[in-house]
Amino acid sequence: MKTITIRLITLLSALSFSGVSLAHTGLETGNGLMSGVLHPLTGIDHLVFMLVVGLWAARGSNKQKWIPLMVLPLFMLIGAVCAYAGISFAGIEVSIALSVMVMGLFILSGMNVQTGSVAVIAFFALFHGQAHMLEISVIASPLVYSLGFLLTSCSLLMAGLGVGHRLHRVYSEGILRVTGLITGSFGAFLLLNAS
Repeated sequence: MKTITIRLITLLSALSFSGVSLAHTGLETGNGLMSGVLHPLTGIDHLVFMLVVGLWAARGSNKQKWIPLMVLPLFMLIGAVCAYAGISFAGIEVSIALSVMVMGLFILSGMNVQTGSVAVIAFFALFHGQAHMLEISVIASPLVYSLGFLLTSCSLLMAGLGVGHRLHRVYSEGILRVTGLITGSFGAFLLLNAS
């Protein structure tokens, strides 16, 4: 138990303070499936959000846990379609940073999967999808690029779910609470630095 706590704290601390650039720089990158697949991995904010949503979903019952894992990609796609159609949302970076902080608070507080919390995740997913689509290059196919970032996002969600199941089964609730505290703190750090 002590080893996993130290590893989680070390990993999240390294990610938080490594000076890694956020993926959502406003630069247009990407040219197809591979750029869509890789894009979610280049932004620590998106990567952490996907992992902790999966981690949090593991708290739900067998039916409940799949709801956020289906809702999140769907609303990301809606956000991406809006961006492609020229409908842009204000405060994308702030909303993405806030999404990480809120997920940390969900985990820290011990909140279970329920309709209200899934609606909050759906709301934030719109901004994540919008940010991805705003960085597509002019030569990329929107459909192929979207498929790429959705595949990676779903993989990250499933990885978080797997870790969540393992933590629930083997370790105490305290480990999850520490993870929530670190995630929420990281989200607050992102929020302070969001443009």
